[in-house]
Amino acid sequence: MTEKSTDVTRHKLSRRAFATTAATAAAIAPFAVSSQATAAPADKTAGRTAGEPGDVRRITLYVDNLPNGQLGYGLEPGKPTIPGPLIEMIEGETLEIELVNNADVTASLHVHGVDYEWDSDGTRMNSSVVEPGGRYVYTWRTHAQIDRTDGTVAPGSAGYWHYHDHVVGTDHGTGGILRGLYGPVVVRRTGDTLPDKTFTIVFNDMTTNNLTPAPDFTAELGERVEFIVIAHGNVFHTFHIHGHRWADNRTGMIEDPEDPSRIIDTKTTGPAESFGFQVIAGERVGPGKWMYLCHVQDYSDKGLAGTFTVTGASESVPLTVTASSRCVGSSVYVAVTAVNDGDVPATVTLTTPYGTKTVADVAPGKQAYQSFNARAKQIDAGKATVTGTSFINGKKVTTSYEAGYTATSCG
Repeated sequence: MTEKSTDVTRHKLSRRAFATTAATAAAIAPFAVSSQATAAPADKTAGRTAGEPGDVRRITLYVDNLPNGQLGYGLEPGKPTIPGPLIEMIEGETLEIELVNNADVTASLHVHGVDYEWDSDGTRMNSSVVEPGGRYVYTWRTHAQIDRTDGTVAPGSAGYWHYHDHVVGTDHGTGGILRGLYGPVVVRRTGDTLPDKTFTIVFNDMTTNNLTPAPDFTAELGERVEFIVIAHGNVFHTFHIHGHRWADNRTGMIEDPEDPSRIIDTKTTGPAESFGFQVIAGERVGPGKWMYLCHVQDYSDKGLAGTFTVTGASESVPLTVTASSRCVGSSVYVAVTAVNDGDVPATVTLTTPYGTKTVADVAPGKQAYQSFNARAKQIDAGKATVTGTSFINGKKVTTSYEAGYTATSCG
């Protein structure tokens, strides 16, 4: 099924950085870089939940050189990014990561927040570093909350964490972090509600080299958006976003009316800290351009700020459309079905080469259906066209879909 509709395009962001100053090349300043991860396209993902953990997953992570002396992690050789790729786990899961070092310096992988043996620490002290041209397997484990025998509770691994190099430049990885070797980790609980989009923001001290300022994040009104904030470097920051608030707890959402978590719109963070939260884009405030920034005034005045743009909700009529051909006696019939997946009634028109049928006021969750008589014993493969028309936010919206049917012969 192909949609030919008026859907608003969801803008995707390249990974790019913004500086706090209009710095000259090689100036060192507090800095932030950002990236986006997006849920699977073509469906509204609000309400999706994290599944059960698998036993062991395996991925390969590459370290590569970047221009201007920078370094990055990537999921494909020669395609590093700053920050590195988002790594997601579910409590109870084990992840084996083979780190392949294609860079010209010894590098490593050190993680915060999850369980690992000493030989997966990613430090020179524990001989878990990777020479240029080498590879090494790190094993990360996660666990669910358990009750200890002494009556206390051991918390689970769920949370917003991060990984970074621990060997470039110094035995603490200062050079690796300065040059871009870091990335986000999210550990979820089974049943956690998943976001539609995830944005990662990293505060750091690094060489700016006149990089592009002010990355703009974009989401549709009503989308569930996840922000992951990581701090590196030598200074503290306060992350603030205009127009949106979140609960100061594990997910940023209140799931129990008795949850005592504070509702905040600003959070202080410092080197090696990370946190995250989910918000509903534009909830109670609507579409618009919303600033996010470090609220340490000296830093925001020098440019440590960006824009979170909330667009209007997709103006489309969501339908699930199917078409099929079958024999009834010696004649071929083409059946077309359109289910209204929206929240308001729709007028649906089903069209084939063998006729047209319009069904008015198809309620949400209900369907329009028609079986068209081709008046022939044999037909070629073809397509049915379906249009849905609704009034959305006071505006008349029409969306078109196509669905194919197979060639059929009835003797």
